[in-house]
Formats: sequence, C-alpha cells, structure tokens
Amino acid sequence: MFGAHAPDYIAHRLAVFPTGGDDGKKPLVSNYSRMGLPAARRLVEGGRFEGANLAFCTGPRTRLTVVDVDSPKDKDLADALAIYGTTPVIVKSPSGFHLYFRHNGERRKVRARDKIDILGGGICIAPPSVRPDRENGAYRFLKGFLDDLDRLPTLKSPVALSQARTLHVSTRGVEQGQRNSYLFRQCLKALAEGWPADELPARACAWNEQCDPPLPGAEVMAVAAKATRYHDRGENWIGREARAHITVSELSDLGGNGDAVLLLMKVRAAHGWRCGEPFPLAMALGAALGWHPKKFRQVRGFLCERDYLQCTYPGGAGPGDPALYRLLK
Repeated sequence: MFGAHAPDYIAHRLAVFPTGGDDGKKPLVSNYSRMGLPAARRLVEGGRFEGANLAFCTGPRTRLTVVDVDSPKDKDLADALAIYGTTPVIVKSPSGFHLYFRHNGERRKVRARDKIDILGGGICIAPPSVRPDRENGAYRFLKGFLDDLDRLPTLKSPVALSQARTLHVSTRGVEQGQRNSYLFRQCLKALAEGWPADELPARACAWNEQCDPPLPGAEVMAVAAKATRYHDRGENWIGREARAHITVSELSDLGGNGDAVLLLMKVRAAHGWRCGEPFPLAMALGAALGWHPKKFRQVRGFLCERDYLQCTYPGGAGPGDPALYRLLK
C-alpha cells in the first residue's frame, strides 16, 4: 500500500508516512509531524513499509484542513458541505467522509459540530488505506483525486445548521427505479433557478435522503456533475419548452417510418431526462396522436425492434397497471 501509492502523493508535493497497528492508524515512524518530501522519498526507497497504510499531517505544513464527517449518511455529508462549503476532493472513510480544504489557520477541533471534527492539525489517513478492524474499512476517493489538491478552497464561514437544513426538500419517498431521474431533474431545476453549481452536490445529497433507499454517495455526485454538464452545454430545458432531436443516421435507420419518428420524438421530449429509467407508455399516447390501439402497438413494437425502446414491465395486471418502457438512445 505505502510503497505503491506514496510516490503519487509525493509527486503532488504531499509528504506521507506509513501507519499500521490494530486500527491501521498508528504512525510507524518517529518525527512524522515534521515529515518533509525528502524524508518521505527515503521511506519509499527504503522499502520497509511496502504494505503499510499511508497518512499525512493536516495543518500549515501541508496546507490542508480536513473536515471529518463521522457518519455514513448522505444527509450528514450534505449538512457539512452546506456549512463549510463544497470541495473538489471528498474521501469516503470507514466511518463517514473526509472533505479536503486549503488550510487557512484552522486548528484541530474535535466535535466542532455534531458528528464533525475539524482536522486543522494532527494526522489524516489517506486513500487507499484500509482499517483492518472494520469490515468495510477502505478509504477511497469519492470525488476528485490528487490532481485537484491545487485548487482546494478554504472553509467558508459556517452558517447555522438550522439554516443549512433549509436545503432539504419535503416530499414523499422516491422509490427504486425513479431515484436517479428524480435527482437529475431536481439538479437541473436548481440550476435553472440560478443556484450556483458548486452548491449542487450538497443539495443533491439532501434530496437523496428522500429516496427509499438512498443512492450511493458516488452516484449522487455523478448525477450532480452530469446535470451541471447539461446546464453548461445549454441543454437544460427545465422551465423552457421541451425539445427532442433525431440524427440523420437515426432517420435512415428508421427507414422513412414517419409514425416511428413521431412517436420517438414524443417520447424523447417527455422522458429524455429520465436517464434510461422506466416510464409508462400506455395507449393514451396513441389516442392523443389519433391512432388506433393496434397501430400504436405496431409503432411502439417497431421502436423496440430497432433498439430505441425497451419494455421493462409488460403491465396489464388490471386497470392502472400500464406497461413500462425505457429509452435506449
């Protein structure tokens, strides 16, 4: 562990040292608090600590402050991000999350808030270390990587936790099969309303708590990033007239079937934001187009044969049980 990954940290001008022991957090060298890059290189070259964990000291020497969130819940991560600000580097720890910031004079403060420690001094275990006393004891980058250390922000002035909780929305639980599209649409809506992109991860984590069960933190961050890309490209149609597009090659693939093109455009305009998650596609749409049910089934089946649609649930168990489909492209 140390032998393989310490050179990456050193290349990014972060002096790391080996740790171990029952919990994997005990420094294995003396004078670690004064560890510099030359000494770190010598430890790697010496080869004594190949399999050890790795850690660094927070504070003025490394110019790093770490917000240690001692909870695995996305809601608590969202609170921390809302209070202290967003950061390009988030690490998943065995007990919660580590948020990396540029040191700005902070001191080490245990329980600065409920479930939150401020590491403005002392050691911090670094990825990909593993705590041997925990079943899920790995440290891993959840967002960002070492390349992002040069653009870390400083902690923003804390706001009251009660204010931070206003980021949460009150809505009934979002079930599996709808969670990703729900979060994506909420993120697009927030951006359309003018919320800063750097506050989006915190809001997405808060919305994720409405899901049953919540999505993994990494997926939440990916959804927020995807929404930001859509918005930056001018493809955020929330609050604007819905649009759908079709390529020349798709027109050719559909073989001049104008009904298939029409239905595909209708479906893309209505459900393209769902990110591949299922939606009802019942006879009512065909009726709105003035089609006989048989024709609607034929056109829908044609799009399935051409791999534009996929049936995920046949429905038909009774009234109010429509078939479910998802867009494949």
